[in-house]
Amino acid sequence: WKTLIAQSKGKLQLCGSISSVDDIAALREAEPADVILYDIDGNNPISGIQAMSSSFDIPVLVVSGSKDLEKTDSVIFAGASGLVDKREPTELLLKAIDKVTAGELWIDRLRGSHKKVGFVSNVEA
Repeated sequence: WKTLIAQSKGKLQLCGSISSVDDIAALREAEPADVILYDIDGNNPISGIQAMSSSFDIPVLVVSGSKDLEKTDSVIFAGASGLVDKREPTELLLKAIDKVTAGELWIDRLRGSHKKVGFVSNVEA
């Protein structure tokens, strides 16, 4: 996060940081934030998004290095305001932060390109 904040040229300030969703109470005591960045790689569960969404009235922007496109649907249904791939340039993450804090939903271009299609046929045999 230090690199992200440094590259933001003064646009971002770290208000608090926790290493586990179990420590969410510590974020309540930190300086108020405009967005929560949540890294779901490693031991951080998708259910943590629901915990943060219900505890704070601010957007949760998920970052992940996973190539699992199904995760996109899961994080959005869990209440995240967006998902950004860690491999994307810092400028893209900064843009995503701007968008979700303005109330928009953000899905990066690689993850947002997949479509699920259901097919129903009423053809008599």
